[in-house]
Amino acid sequence: MRYTVRCAVTAMLVLVAEVARGAGEPPASGPGAGRGGGRGAAGTSNGKGRVVIVLPDGTLRELCTSFTQVTESPFTLGEGKLEVSAGEVSASAARLDTIRSRSLDVGDVGFARGYANRWTLGATLDVWSGLGLTSGPATGGTNPGGFGGGSLVARHTLFGVDSAGVAMGLVATLTLPGSPTSPQATDFGAALALPFAASLPFDCSLGAMAEVARLADVAGSGHHVRYVDSLKLDRSLARSLSAWVEMVSIADQEPGYPWTLTMNAGLSADLGRHVGLSLGVAAGRAHESTDQGVFGGVGFHL
Repeated sequence: MRYTVRCAVTAMLVLVAEVARGAGEPPASGPGAGRGGGRGAAGTSNGKGRVVIVLPDGTLRELCTSFTQVTESPFTLGEGKLEVSAGEVSASAARLDTIRSRSLDVGDVGFARGYANRWTLGATLDVWSGLGLTSGPATGGTNPGGFGGGSLVARHTLFGVDSAGVAMGLVATLTLPGSPTSPQATDFGAALALPFAASLPFDCSLGAMAEVARLADVAGSGHHVRYVDSLKLDRSLARSLSAWVEMVSIADQEPGYPWTLTMNAGLSADLGRHVGLSLGVAAGRAHESTDQGVFGGVGFHL
């Protein structure tokens, strides 16, 4: 299944590139705690990566709410345009058997600016990130919290225009480490993504992304490679309301990480020009275990 999903994304990227090459569209101007060890109980990781669950058999497990709305956009801001994020608050809750997870993030304070030749450069900071994780009614839990780090992002539109035909972009991200008390990675990471989008009838749009990332290990002091492939379908329901459904494949090269497939769906709404809301549900499948969760957030933009 993992290879089927990855091959499907790769084939779509090739198809879109061929279509665009023939179409010749003009460019557009204008977006730890300690490691678990008891029998029958789960623990948490103790490496430099983000805090994740360690199941009794040693399997590393991130819950479905860690992979929602991950598909990047191929479009950039217009030259000279500045977009400022005044802040965002997001929360999620997930369940895997007797394991419960609750997270709260306050941040995404940052900016993005459009440059010539369809480039956008930006930076964000996650002011605070918190996680509440319990393994069961008798095994206790962990509640890390603190500065969540940040990111530096360079985005380039290779071809295509927004809301018309097909488009492809390139997104490079440098992830900044969080504080040792937070559930986020305490070492640098990097990712390179190739997103594309296609306009469909009935106010629908199709998005996809192939990404390779280098992340800090969650169970050690080194780094490993992660492959992320995604497909997303958006539909506009009203002028300021849209719905989406997304499938995400995550393949980590760190030992103990199983291949994970997640699905998420939800609604997004814009309240005027400066406030955005989102609410969704998610489910994940890895190593013969299934988890479910809910998530939502509110963001303020200038």
